[in-house]
Amino acid sequence: MKRLSIIIVTYNSENDIFDCLEAVFRHNDLGEGLEVIVVDNASAGFEAMRNEIEGVYGEKIVVVSNSKNGGYGQGNNVGIRLSSSDKFLIMNPDVRIVMPMFAKIADTLDDEDIILCGFTSMENENQRNNSFYYTRTTSAFRKVFLRKKLQTDDFQYKRMFFSGACFAMRKDVFEKIGMFDENIFLYGEENDIHFRLRKMFPEKKMVFLKELRYIHPTANERDKDKEYRHSMKSAAYFYKKNRMPMKSLYRNEMNQVIFKALALCIGHPSRVREAIERFRIQKKQVRETFNEIKGC
Repeated sequence: MKRLSIIIVTYNSENDIFDCLEAVFRHNDLGEGLEVIVVDNASAGFEAMRNEIEGVYGEKIVVVSNSKNGGYGQGNNVGIRLSSSDKFLIMNPDVRIVMPMFAKIADTLDDEDIILCGFTSMENENQRNNSFYYTRTTSAFRKVFLRKKLQTDDFQYKRMFFSGACFAMRKDVFEKIGMFDENIFLYGEENDIHFRLRKMFPEKKMVFLKELRYIHPTANERDKDKEYRHSMKSAAYFYKKNRMPMKSLYRNEMNQVIFKALALCIGHPSRVREAIERFRIQKKQVRETFNEIKGC
C-alpha cells in the first residue's frame, strides 16, 4: 500500500499542471510510497495533456478522464475512490510544493487522533497567503477586522478551516462523513467538510503543520463578481442543508459590506468617497446575488 496519495483535479489546467507535477516529484521524500492521481474534468485539451504527462512520467502517475465536469468536489471524489493509500493529499494544479513534506504528512496522519492537517500557504517565496479562512457562520466583524489572523500561525479550528488548495486527511474518516458533497460545484467545499468533521468527530484533532509550506498565488486577475456568485450559491446550499436561516447569511454579508467601508475610512479620511462608492457597489452585488439565489 502507498503511504500517501496525491489527488489533483484539472480543468483546462495545461498551463499549471506540468510545473505542479515537476515540483511534486522534485520534493518527493516518500519514493515509491507516493501515489499521484490526476483527474481531469472533461477539459478540451485532455488528450494532449494526458499524452504529455504519460510521456514524461509513465506509470508514476495515474491519469483519469472524468466522464463529466461535476465540479471540484466530484472530481476529487473520483480520485480518492481510486487511491490505494489510507491517507490522501488534495492539491490544486496551481499549487507549487517548495520543500519535502510528504513523509511528515504521512507520519502525522498515522496518529488516529489526527484526522486532517493543513499547511502554510505562500503567495510567493517571501509573502504569506491565507492558510485558513473563517467559517461561514463566523461574525462579519471578525471576518473584516481580524482577517489578518488568516496569515498567521494562529489556527482556531472552531472558527476556521484550512485552505482547500492543499490539505491532507485520513481516508477512513473522510468516507465516514460522506466525502465531498457533490451538490457543491465550486467554493465552500472546505467549510462544509470542516463542519461535518467537527460534528461527527468532536474529539479528533485538526492540526496546522506550519513548518510545511507551499506556494499558491491568488493575487492574479479573476472575475470577482462571478466568483462571489458561485461562493454565495454554495453558502446558501450549506445553510439550507443544515437548516440555518437564510436571513442570517444575508445579514452577515451585508454587515461585511458595512464593516469593509468603515475599515477603509478608519485612519484614511481622504478615502471616504471611495468607501461610499465601494459600499454602494457591494451592497448592490449582495442584493442581486441573493435575489438570484432565491430564484434558483
